[in-house]
Amino acid sequence: GGTWTTWNADGWIDVPLGNARHLQDDMKGVFPFVDKSGTQIGIGGSEFFVTEHVNSWDNPKGASNEANDQCAQSSCSQGHAKRIAFSFANIGVDHTGDILFLKWNQLQQTAHQSVARGTPRNQSCIKSRHSLSAFSSSFHKRRITLLPQSSAQICLLHLTIDGNSGTRRSLPFCIEDISLCEGGTDSTAIQWDGIEQSQFYAYRRLSSVNQSEVHIIPEFIVFNGGDKPVRITQPQGNEFVLEAGKMTPIHRLDKRRGLIMILDFLLLDSCTAPIRVDTLGMKVCVVKSSGFTVGSVAVQTVRGKKDSRFVVKLGKMNGGAEAEGPVSRKLFEDDFIRFRVQWAQLEVALQDTSAQNMKVMPLILAKKEISYPKVAHILFERFTIDFQRIYKDEEESTPRHTVKNTSRSQFAMLVHNIRITDCSGTKEKVVLESSVIKSNLIDLCIRTRGSTSSGLICVDLIDLKI
Repeated sequence: GGTWTTWNADGWIDVPLGNARHLQDDMKGVFPFVDKSGTQIGIGGSEFFVTEHVNSWDNPKGASNEANDQCAQSSCSQGHAKRIAFSFANIGVDHTGDILFLKWNQLQQTAHQSVARGTPRNQSCIKSRHSLSAFSSSFHKRRITLLPQSSAQICLLHLTIDGNSGTRRSLPFCIEDISLCEGGTDSTAIQWDGIEQSQFYAYRRLSSVNQSEVHIIPEFIVFNGGDKPVRITQPQGNEFVLEAGKMTPIHRLDKRRGLIMILDFLLLDSCTAPIRVDTLGMKVCVVKSSGFTVGSVAVQTVRGKKDSRFVVKLGKMNGGAEAEGPVSRKLFEDDFIRFRVQWAQLEVALQDTSAQNMKVMPLILAKKEISYPKVAHILFERFTIDFQRIYKDEEESTPRHTVKNTSRSQFAMLVHNIRITDCSGTKEKVVLESSVIKSNLIDLCIRTRGSTSSGLICVDLIDLKI
C-alpha cells in the first residue's frame, strides 16, 4: 500500500571494506517515491540508515574512536565478518487495514492553513502529498510503514468512501507525543478535522531495533466467539459478515447514539433487536425469528489491549438448535398434569457439620454414626406446594418455531405460619414466630408459558404475598 519507492536516491552506498576500518556514524539514505513507470515523483521518501555493528546491537554512540578501532582489530583477529545492517528511525503498525501514514512538511502546513482560511490551495502542494509506503510484515502480522524521526510531524490518511477524494486526513502530530503504553484505554486519540470523536487511537512501544513502534488501533473491534457466522448490521446501513472465531474493526458513526448493531444469524434465519454495545458490561439479547423467540446470545464489551481500545465479544447462541428441527410428540401432549403436596407440619433442622469435622475420624473410617449439634429448628405449619401444567392446543406449534408452544405451567407455595427456634445456645429460644389466623403468611405463585426445552421461558406472572 501507499506510494511506490525505488532504491536509494543517491545511488550506490559506499561502505569501507575490511575489518580494519568501519563506519564512524550511521549513513542516512532515502528510498524516493516513484510512479508505476519508475519515475521519481514529489520530494522525500522513506528514510533509512546504514549501520555497522562492531560487537552488539547496542554499541554506544559515545564510544571513542580508539575503542572502536580496538574492537574492529579484535574482530579482525578473530576472523569475524563485517556486519552491515539497514535500520529505521521508527516504524508504524496498522491494526485497522485502511490507514496510511503521511509525512507532514511546510508545504502541507501552508496548504492546510489556506484551506482553513478559505483560500485556494497551491497545486504543487497537492502533488507533493505522497503517503509513505506500507509493507506486509510476517512478524507483526500487520502492515508496517517506515517512519521518520520522532520529532518529525506525521499525519494519518484514512481510506474511506465518504467524500469525493476517498481519503480523510488527520491533524499532524509527533511520534514522541504518543503515549508509551501497551494499548487499550491508555492509547492516545488521533484528532481529525471536523470530527469531535476520534475513531482511531495510537500507542507507542520501545523496540530493540527501532526507536519505537507506533501502533494505530481502532476504538472498537468485534469478536465472534460463537460457532456460526453472524451478519452485523448498523442502523446507518453498514453491514458485514463475521465468521466464527474472527474479529474485525467496527466504528460508531454517531457519538450521541453510540455504537448500535443488529446481530443476524444467517444459518438460523433469526436476528436480535438493535443493541448498544459502546459501554462496558454484558447483555443477554433475545434472538427472534418471524416475531417468535428462538434463543438468546450474550454480548460483552471489555477493555481492549494491543489490537483495540475496546472489544465487543459475541457469545454462542443458546437455543438455536431447537429451532432447526421439528417438534417431537410428547408423552403428555393434549393432556393436563398436576402435582400437589400438603403437610400439616414440616420441620427442618439445621445442624453445624463443621463443629465435628476437626474432632472425628473420616467418615469412611468411622464405625459409629456421627451426631452434629443442632443450631436452628424451623417449623412450617400447613405447608403446601402445587405444580400444574396444561398441554392443550399443542398442535398449533409449528416445526419452525418451537417456542410457539401454548402449554402453560403454574407453581404455587403456601405457608400458613412459621416458627424459627435458635438452638445454638445452652437454652433454646424462639427468634421468629407468626400467628396468622385467616390468611397465609407466604403465598407465592409463578406462571410460565411455552416450551421448557428452549433457552428462554416466558414468565406471565410472579406473585408473592407476605
